Amino acid sequence: MATSPGVLTLPDIAYEKATVRTTINGRSLSLDGWVRGPGCPARVVAEYARKHHQFAVSPDAPNAAYIEFLTDALRVVLPDLTPEDADAIAGDEARAESILRHLKWFGPQAVEDDENPEVVSEDGTATMPPSSLISLPTSGASAPTALAG
Repeated sequence: MATSPGVLTLPDIAYEKATVRTTINGRSLSLDGWVRGPGCPARVVAEYARKHHQFAVSPDAPNAAYIEFLTDALRVVLPDLTPEDADAIAGDEARAESILRHLKWFGPQAVEDDENPEVVSEDGTATMPPSSLISLPTSGASAPTALAG
């Protein structure tokens, strides 16, 4: 079956994922996560946006709402993550934020530093943005900047 020039066919779609490795309660986890960008399924982008909006309008205390947002966001972008493991990771805000940054859902989109061996790309190299580029919510737990791009 011939297609017109510029027509996107299913075999042309390449979903982009990256591997996230972490340890929870002594267990090593290696999970594939969706990378935000043109190679991410629209349903994942829409679900993340929904969770982000729920956080932004939440009447809950800022810190509780933020932890809930981290838990939900991790479950959206790491489809094989269990609810219990998502809770454990979200309880360590810095780790949750670094995973979301690595997958380009949170903060600066540049991923160029290779000093953190816990988060690795598909080719096996460790990648993490420099800490000087981190853009995190302040104590008021304002909404993450991930959807601004």
